[in-house]
Amino acid sequence: MSTKTVGDRELLIRIDERQSNMMDKMTTLNKKMDTMVPNDDEYKETKAKVDSLWDSKNKMIGWLLGSGVVGGSVSVALQNIVKIVFASMK
Repeated sequence: MSTKTVGDRELLIRIDERQSNMMDKMTTLNKKMDTMVPNDDEYKETKAKVDSLWDSKNKMIGWLLGSGVVGGSVSVALQNIVKIVFASMK
């Protein structure tokens, strides 16, 4: 075989490898593009609903925490009042 034939063969092998790598990358990119959400009205409406649900959830958690703090404070205050009343009765 001549040097030109070996060089051409190696060149073809490298071109095939690069083409294969490029196809793999293009396939990966295509899969990622398939999972993207289109920016249309239906998506915007769904996003607004989800954001609203998160807001409601956060409000509910805040109210629960607040009521827990207030309830705990009231129970401790009542417990101290009862202790004072019983202590004064003795």
